[in-house]
Amino acid sequence: MRVLVIKIGSIGDVVHSLPTLEVLSRLSPKPEIHWVVGELAFPLLNGDPRIDRLILFRKDKVKRHLRSLKLASFIREVRELSVSLREVEFELLIDLQGDLKSALVSMLSRSEERISFCDASEGNPLFLKKVPCRRESVHVVERYLDTVRVSFRVKVDKAPFAKPFVSEEAKNRLSERFGWLLKERIVSLIPSSTWSSRMWLDERWEGLSLRLVDMGFKPVIIGGADAKRLNLPGAVNLAGELSLDETCALLERCSLSVGVDTGPTHLSASLGIPTVALFGPTPSWRNSPWGPRVKVIHHLVDCAPCRRRNCPKKECMRLISEEEVLKVIDELSSLAVQEG
Repeated sequence: MRVLVIKIGSIGDVVHSLPTLEVLSRLSPKPEIHWVVGELAFPLLNGDPRIDRLILFRKDKVKRHLRSLKLASFIREVRELSVSLREVEFELLIDLQGDLKSALVSMLSRSEERISFCDASEGNPLFLKKVPCRRESVHVVERYLDTVRVSFRVKVDKAPFAKPFVSEEAKNRLSERFGWLLKERIVSLIPSSTWSSRMWLDERWEGLSLRLVDMGFKPVIIGGADAKRLNLPGAVNLAGELSLDETCALLERCSLSVGVDTGPTHLSASLGIPTVALFGPTPSWRNSPWGPRVKVIHHLVDCAPCRRRNCPKKECMRLISEEEVLKVIDELSSLAVQEG
């Protein structure tokens, strides 16, 4: 059976879809899995043995061509995607995106059956089957997995924890570049996000970094290049210097991660690293990192979760103190000792 899965979005969104991939790959007989992904998360899935064919959708290029009215370039990109999608006919299409981009992919593909969410925002007429709606309190990982539960009539009580694929080549590349650093007890600090409302206060990161150094850790800042501005005491700043696969390889070597709601924080959790996630404007019960050793700090002020990209007050993030984070770190450390 050939299955086409569409998940084009952000790194965190694609990480949340890994349990669905894991369950699909464990089915017997295993379906032939084709996956459509965008440029940003392509390196995360590239080479994953669970996927039979990875299809790149250059959505950012398509969007730029459309906005600048470069219609010939837009048509060329869409045609290339269409040719790739139509190489085979699919028995099932699973849309984990549920928006106009995935509706376009669905329209270009050949599939006998299509399934998406009952509340998919755009392109609903393209789908013949809908997954029953769930309460807002249900984690998005479980919502994604519902597409497999319904399509294959399988019983999965709880979505499994699923690690991303990390290649030996990425691990070797990381060792060649930063072998000196890998001897340390690394704590990854992940302070940046495309949403300014999700970011913790710079001075809190400074205080936390100092305390971590006192505890014998080596703080390492990772994530987007905008975090390059931070000069934290005792920390190595690798923001913007690592590829996505190198970021995964580094996270595997970490003793701990502390981060805001952003891609690398979700990656850390999925790799089984003890992870402290700092949440504010987004609903933690629905979008928190999915992993076996995760602690979320989230203060529900009156306006939370507002889901706003920008906020002048950021009260929900201001309420998170250094002491609170250190307490959660201690809880995770105790848990790790018990598991060991």
